[in-house]
Amino acid sequence: MKFLGEGRCFCGSGKKQGECCPMQGEKKVQEELDIPVQDFAEGEVFMLYRQLGDMRRQMKSLISGRSPMDASVEPEIDRRLIVFGSPLERPLWNGQKMSRELVAYPGQKWDDEKGATVQEKLYMLSEAFGDYLLQHLEVDAERVTDFEAVVESFGDFLLMYYMMTPLDIKPGHHAVRRYLGNYYVRTFLDANLDTIYTAFSALPAYFAYLTRLGLVSRTIAESVIAECADWPWYRRRFEEYQVVCGQARARWCREMDYKAMPVG
Repeated sequence: MKFLGEGRCFCGSGKKQGECCPMQGEKKVQEELDIPVQDFAEGEVFMLYRQLGDMRRQMKSLISGRSPMDASVEPEIDRRLIVFGSPLERPLWNGQKMSRELVAYPGQKWDDEKGATVQEKLYMLSEAFGDYLLQHLEVDAERVTDFEAVVESFGDFLLMYYMMTPLDIKPGHHAVRRYLGNYYVRTFLDANLDTIYTAFSALPAYFAYLTRLGLVSRTIAESVIAECADWPWYRRRFEEYQVVCGQARARWCREMDYKAMPVG
């Protein structure tokens, strides 16, 4: 059985699976699992596809033999990707241009139908971000995939715990610190410094992109850049969590606790 991403897409475009026609890949996965396509709603197929992708990324990390602690000692934000230039054309969702109102989350809990719709819009926005990196900044395709995974996970985090999107955060939320310096380390089995360091470039580039779309202010983007620039804080947090226990771990968890982010 081949995983998505191995071999070429079924549509004949010549592109790799997963880079061209995700729904074709999803149907292939279902066939190989002997699950009739018609037994799944479109949203369920979409989520299955994403879950398989997450599983592959985790397995790649687990079998690589690389220690979670192994990473560059002094990471740097790739400032070539932080472009505050002329406005960009907003991507479309069902024929409508992306806007703050279109992406806004009106539900009362993250996992209701409205939340799933907003999540899909955020995924589409992250894919448009990936296309922007590939086409305008000529970023390597594998790196783009890593960046998309980071911004999608960050969006899921905000939606799940605060019923907000990346378009809603404010500097006082310290959302990046709560995500990378608390939530990610505590909840991901494959948490590692490489991913944290990747996020230092992915999130600033994403928010600069959102600024060019007119979806967030430059003030917000610069606050994200500033949070990502303080890499020693995140490394300390990661290293401490590997060894602290008892009351020390309780204190660690209270610092930038992801369960207590101020809203408003």
